[in-house]
Amino acid sequence: MTDALPDFATDPAPPRFSLTVAQADCVRVIAELNDLLGRPPTYREVAHELCVEKGAAHALAAGARERGWLADGALVALHVPPAVEDCDIEITAAGEAAAALPASLNF
Repeated sequence: MTDALPDFATDPAPPRFSLTVAQADCVRVIAELNDLLGRPPTYREVAHELCVEKGAAHALAAGARERGWLADGALVALHVPPAVEDCDIEITAAGEAAAALPASLNF
């Protein structure tokens, strides 16, 4: 018995590279706006949600597209990066960062 191969038209290959935090936020916003609007968002809509200029939204999307997270030609997320919980970072007197990690990240 042979395992079925994925249909890359409906199940694209996983992304090859990781994203910056700003690129990940951009991809999440694109996916959420697509779900909300029922169509790919415009760069202006993405920029508004990210509180950046339209050119910055375009650059973030281009970087995510190059890394395999967005479809070619349209603002459509092929994959949505997981949300990361905020962690509190405290700078100590010695200049070292002491992070209070969320419980899900403690080992």
